[in-house]
Amino acid sequence: MRKIDKSTFPFIALGLFVIFETQNMNIGKFTDPGPGLFPLLLGIILLICSFISLFVTKAKKVSESSDNAGLRGVFYVLGILLFFRFALPILGYCLTTFLMLTFLLKTVGGQKWFSTIAWSVIVTGVSYLVFGKWLMILFPRGVFPF
Repeated sequence: MRKIDKSTFPFIALGLFVIFETQNMNIGKFTDPGPGLFPLLLGIILLICSFISLFVTKAKKVSESSDNAGLRGVFYVLGILLFFRFALPILGYCLTTFLMLTFLLKTVGGQKWFSTIAWSVIVTGVSYLVFGKWLMILFPRGVFPF
């Protein structure tokens, strides 16, 4: 059975709203941008992505069981984000990020254990090097020294 993904309609409305609201702002030029140029471009991008999502979803067949699986994934993500928020000061950035990514890649992403651990280590390490070392952002260290 073919369904239209109704979740894209609020994003289409938001994109149109942003585009119409920026008409009252000074857009300027690309060489001399005004304060309305960036919101206008974001509204256009949001509108284009929403239409693409609407038509791609419309072209696919949606099974009835995928609704429950998608909802379960949403609750997994919300739960792990709550865990991340409260565990970050206690466990520190590296361990909390590694645990969060491992959980998400294994449960929501359905990856195999080797790729789950490998990607969790790579993403945690790269994000720590970029933000912690290169940009010198201070992360919570937690109870562990790493």
